[in-house]
Amino acid sequence: MTLGGPVQLPATAAQSTLNVSVLGVSGTRATYLVTVSNSLPPPKGTVQVLYTFTTGGRKYYLEYDRYPGDADQTALFDAMVTGGLRFSACTPGTQPLPGLCVGRPATVQEEAAMIAVGRPAIEAAFGLQDWSTCSGKAACFRVGDPSRAMVGTNAGTFYGQEGQGPGAGCSSPCLGSGSWAFLYLDQAAWHFFDVVCTQDSDYLPSPGAHVFVTGCANVRDAPGLSSHVVACLANGTVVEVDSAPTYVDGRIWWHLAGKGWIAHDYLVDPALTGHS
Repeated sequence: MTLGGPVQLPATAAQSTLNVSVLGVSGTRATYLVTVSNSLPPPKGTVQVLYTFTTGGRKYYLEYDRYPGDADQTALFDAMVTGGLRFSACTPGTQPLPGLCVGRPATVQEEAAMIAVGRPAIEAAFGLQDWSTCSGKAACFRVGDPSRAMVGTNAGTFYGQEGQGPGAGCSSPCLGSGSWAFLYLDQAAWHFFDVVCTQDSDYLPSPGAHVFVTGCANVRDAPGLSSHVVACLANGTVVEVDSAPTYVDGRIWWHLAGKGWIAHDYLVDPALTGHS
């Protein structure tokens, strides 16, 4: 099996091509037959199965070569791809949340749907103009490039920034605090949950996050209001988020390393959070 770029064969004949989907990421499964003898492997008669997926701005290849006379492990390879493949939400130099590489990258369709809902909600929550009409010294919102859109379990996030356009006296856009939008998915569509605008990663779900609560914040053994409470954390407690977001019972939940699950509201600073 090969993971990475596909092996370049000098002469192959395509046998079949199928459209496939793994974890919501669309791709193809192609079968080829090596039709000539080569000085290097694979030899003539080799059957090549090649999966190709594109998501998060990257292309993934998974390949299985069955040499003549070898036992056929195609079914095992197919099961491994469709049942065990996971896509990283991180691309070089970017993370969906500061210090946190979790979830999977949103598909193109998911990213567009999340931004279509989240962008106007963020602008309304903080009184910002859309970047496409930003001028002068107006405060505006721009979706990140890349957006770092990430999906967990019926929940997701994308990244943007507040700032002012070149007309504010900057030779290039004056970009300030980062903004992380949090959304949830129901049977109908994506919906905006809230947005956190901060330059300090400790004020949103991340490794080193702080608990914000009056009294204490319940930690549960599973996401959901009916799950058992296993701990109660005081205001200011430093915790380590190690999961993608999960939406259950009208709330977004995050897993804390060594502790359990906590509701999203306890991990964001109310003073820096905007709601629709």
